[in-house]
Amino acid sequence: DPAYAEKVASYAFLEGVPEFCTRVDEKSLGTKISNEVLRALEPVAHNWMEMGICLGISYDLLEPFDQGDPQASLAAVVQLWLGARYDSTAFGRPSWRKLVEVVGARCGASNPSLAESIAKQHETTTPPAQPNHQEQSQTGSVVL
Repeated sequence: DPAYAEKVASYAFLEGVPEFCTRVDEKSLGTKISNEVLRALEPVAHNWMEMGICLGISYDLLEPFDQGDPQASLAAVVQLWLGARYDSTAFGRPSWRKLVEVVGARCGASNPSLAESIAKQHETTTPPAQPNHQEQSQTGSVVL
């Protein structure tokens, strides 16, 4: 549902993305990395439903996993997410950057310190592209 995706995406990042998120690798993750993702998310397993919704997985897919075992529920969320069982066009493909954003977001795990810790472990070596709207001439004046 595009309206659902837009609603969740709009409040997921109301306060903007922290600067440390911009340095995180955006390469797409595959299902083979699920154990590493689960280890990273273990401290916030109790927020599995919120993170799943913030990642774009529909409540209908998440509801059957609400069985009282947060670790098992989180494992199901990770498998759904890494297997792209959601609208990846609206929510983006699985990546460490997306995971860091959701872990730190109010609609996700709301744990900025864990998000920053994960970000440091998965920083990219290539700096993000910065749009250059203005160039300075040798004299210091702005050239448009």
